[in-house]
Amino acid sequence: MLKKIALGVLILMAICSLLLVAQIKVATYLFDNKLNSAFAKVTQVVPGAKLSYESTTSNFTERAGRIFFDIPLKPGNKLGASHIAGAIDLRLLFGPLRISGTIDSVQGVGNIDNILQQFHVDPVNFNGRFKATAITPKLEGSLSIDSFLLPTATGICKFGQNYFTLLATSTDNIDLDFLSSGISCEGALRYDDKPNYRLDITNIAAKFLPRIVNKKPHFDSLTLSFDNLDFKFSALYAIGFAPDYPVRDPSLQDGISFSNVSGTISLSEPDSEGMVDVSFANHGNYGFAFPLVRYGIEQPYYRLDDFDLSGSIARISIPKLVEAAQSVVKRSGDTFNSAKLMHPEQDHCSW
Repeated sequence: MLKKIALGVLILMAICSLLLVAQIKVATYLFDNKLNSAFAKVTQVVPGAKLSYESTTSNFTERAGRIFFDIPLKPGNKLGASHIAGAIDLRLLFGPLRISGTIDSVQGVGNIDNILQQFHVDPVNFNGRFKATAITPKLEGSLSIDSFLLPTATGICKFGQNYFTLLATSTDNIDLDFLSSGISCEGALRYDDKPNYRLDITNIAAKFLPRIVNKKPHFDSLTLSFDNLDFKFSALYAIGFAPDYPVRDPSLQDGISFSNVSGTISLSEPDSEGMVDVSFANHGNYGFAFPLVRYGIEQPYYRLDDFDLSGSIARISIPKLVEAAQSVVKRSGDTFNSAKLMHPEQDHCSW
């Protein structure tokens, strides 16, 4: 009896092994034969785009290669180029009921580096990882972007290490996270031997929960937080005076200083009329100084520590609100019907 059970278990294990091996073989076959079809669908969405793949590794459980892309740009664009061309390295690992992989930026291919050089921006490196499983449907992904410098019209900004993550358990249940070590921006002009402005934000985090409700895009909540935000700027620069303009106090500066700030916006699911309830909450420490520096002496901040603000708006139509905002921007002289945004009987705000 025990021999029969053991034999049955061995047969079952062999069958499962064969099925798993077959699943890996089918997955690699689909990749090899459907990649060009996927490229064709992309070119239908982006007319004129060119995509190609050069294989570097092809074995039973692994596919690796380089994807080349060439995307046309509209004439007269601000980049001064007719197209953007480059490449990424792709590596896929196929396993039993799962797939994982990596993507990496490629330097020196195409014209991206030359375009960035025109704006005095160093090449930007990135790498990503992803994993998908079939037993409990789940897709995980991450993308890391190295720090880089970005010149602006009035100065230069440095963006620290940035990190994006994605977690999806279905097509309508996706969580997106963003983490950044920070941003520092400094103006090019000098007022009293100090930059015309300086902005520092550290440890930025954002969480976005997009959803699909009744086959329409929606989101549950958006959360944004950061550890510190310091913004100092010359009061003379703010009102339009040149650095050499004769004034009694060229050192005059204003400033704000925020710390441990977090804020959340949440939406309820739309009702039968497409209306949602919007709620928001904010907490942080806030400091304001107008001025911050006067006759070369730093002044104290006016503090609002452990400040909380929360509220809600009942039954508002987000699509109508967007339409109204676009209407105001395009035709500021016209008016719009606010009754389309909020239910006439239940529009209120609670604090």
